[in-house]
Amino acid sequence: MAGLLPVAAFARAELGDPGGASALLASWARQAEAWPEEALLDFRSVAAHCALVQGDLRAAGTAVARLVRGAAGAGRLGQLRAWVYQARLLRRRGRPEDAAALLWQAGAVRAGYDWLTSPSWVLALLAGALAEAGRHGEALRTLAEARSAQRAGVRRPVLDDAIGFERAVVLAHAGDRSGAAAQALEVADRAEAGGRLPAAIAALHLAARATDAAPSAARVQRLALRCRAEEARLQAEQVRALARGDAEALVAVAGRFRSLAALPAAAEAAEQAGRVHRAAGRRRKGRLASAAAQELCARFGGALPPWAEPGERGTDATAALTTREREVAALAAGGLSNREIADRLVVSVRTVENHLHRVYHKLGVVQRAALSELLVTRPVPEGGDAGAVGAGRTAQTGRAARPRPRPAGGEERGRCAMCAQPLGSAG
Repeated sequence: MAGLLPVAAFARAELGDPGGASALLASWARQAEAWPEEALLDFRSVAAHCALVQGDLRAAGTAVARLVRGAAGAGRLGQLRAWVYQARLLRRRGRPEDAAALLWQAGAVRAGYDWLTSPSWVLALLAGALAEAGRHGEALRTLAEARSAQRAGVRRPVLDDAIGFERAVVLAHAGDRSGAAAQALEVADRAEAGGRLPAAIAALHLAARATDAAPSAARVQRLALRCRAEEARLQAEQVRALARGDAEALVAVAGRFRSLAALPAAAEAAEQAGRVHRAAGRRRKGRLASAAAQELCARFGGALPPWAEPGERGTDATAALTTREREVAALAAGGLSNREIADRLVVSVRTVENHLHRVYHKLGVVQRAALSELLVTRPVPEGGDAGAVGAGRTAQTGRAARPRPRPAGGEERGRCAMCAQPLGSAG
């Protein structure tokens, strides 16, 4: 049972019943304390995974804290799992910089492949966190590393789709929303074919938010009828409300996300409600909904994703680039040669040269050095603080800078939101 129970619970959560999976694990919690260390680590890791799939971030915080406390005696794999699951929770709470700081450390752990993690997935999670933090150039380069590691490693459908989802996240935040939607729909197709309903709904949810909700509305409703995950059902309701232009339904979705402590998701739904109200001429209601969104952003210390920001945004200099052109430009800006880019992306050097030629033409530049300036999304602050430099580069050295944890919500600086332990601590 020690070997089979976590696998069975994980499968049940992936197939759309994370609540039932959590209840199954809870019924064995006392017996599990006497299991061997590796089996107990799997038990606690899957408990955290089920809580995250369910979407109740308070319950997820408790499960992740339990995993972190018990990880100290589980060696490198325990440390890796602790950092990865803390990072997943921090991203959901709107703290991508803190998540990236932990994922940097997780990426340095040589724990090999196991059934719940892989080096390529850790890199993909880091790429997603960097993109959410506005570090788009570094996110694209890290994503290329993740895909290279994925090709060289052990392939698993669940982790492969998780990597594909992070690629869609990176593209959406970097401005390639049509490319993000296409990637997300590919993930949704594979996940639905495998019966992994929460993953399929999450991918459709991302595609709908980044572009147009109407094409996914009927499909996501059909999937939600078979899924018991609270978050997935809320995501489906949000897609349907966006497709219908139903502001009141979006306000209700925001309230339910808030009750799950999913403040970033609540803020986005509230801002979407404000946008629908304003489009219908209900200006006062629009202002109230947007004010609620900003209040939620202030509570978690972050911002809305770029596609949900109110008002007109400035033109992105890279908006004309295709998905592959963005990847090539990011790698070139990071200092890789054409041969290194070709090896990383598994294309010919001539193909890389052609992509760069089109990038230069579209962006109006004539050399590699100019690409870095266009891909940087945050200015270097006065004083050269490496922890806030855009595109992952320090002012002093120009080398990749590891993100640093920041205080949020009145917490003690550098301490985890779930367990009050120092960020980066495995136990």
